[in-house]
Amino acid sequence: MKNHLIFLLIPIIFSCKTEIYEPHEIIHSLYISNKTPLANGTSLVEISVQLNPDADEDKRSVVFHVSDGKFIENQDTVITKEAEYINERLVATVKFLVPIYETKIYLSAKPASSSRYNSFLLKGSIKNIKVIPTAIQLTPSAFSVPTAFGGEVSLIGILKNNGNVTQGAKVIFEDFSATGKPINGRYRATRSSTDVNSTVSTYYSPGNIPPGERIIIICTYMDSLNNKTQIKDSCEINVIINK
Repeated sequence: MKNHLIFLLIPIIFSCKTEIYEPHEIIHSLYISNKTPLANGTSLVEISVQLNPDADEDKRSVVFHVSDGKFIENQDTVITKEAEYINERLVATVKFLVPIYETKIYLSAKPASSSRYNSFLLKGSIKNIKVIPTAIQLTPSAFSVPTAFGGEVSLIGILKNNGNVTQGAKVIFEDFSATGKPINGRYRATRSSTDVNSTVSTYYSPGNIPPGERIIIICTYMDSLNNKTQIKDSCEINVIINK
């Protein structure tokens, strides 16, 4: 009877054997294609991790997370990606769009499987680079405006540097007579910092200026110390009779 008990216990012991993995055998080699992308609203960064090529199918999904920006596939900051064999390597790869404002972005990748290994993280970070303008294009809604606050024109400035510039670039709007004398007209609903489309805007009325006068409106980019730069554009507005 004793021999029979030993025989029955052996398969029970072996059936409880735990499969052992080291964390680096599941996910490793975090790759970031660009750690200093431009904050221009179009910069894409690729993130990938390598997995053990012998990993079980239920351990081939990877959860990627970024603290800012958004993944291209789902327009979110978190995405789960299934690894694929590429050049005999098991790799999970995603791309995300860097935000247009200047910031440091933290990113991570971890196994998606519900096991004791899902707390193992690969971490990294990137710092997107501020893009300052090299040119401004100022466009008025009209080239004439009534005197005595009888009307106004809208002004839109587009700041450029081979595309968009980083959100928050500041400008100043100023108005002068043809002789260079300040007019000090009225501005309304002014947006002096660029939005996600690299635009600034305001509404302008010259006040009690004699009809026939020419007004020069200048939009100038301000540096980080709020000093005027040489990056500017201007337009000319004619003052007409207020009907």
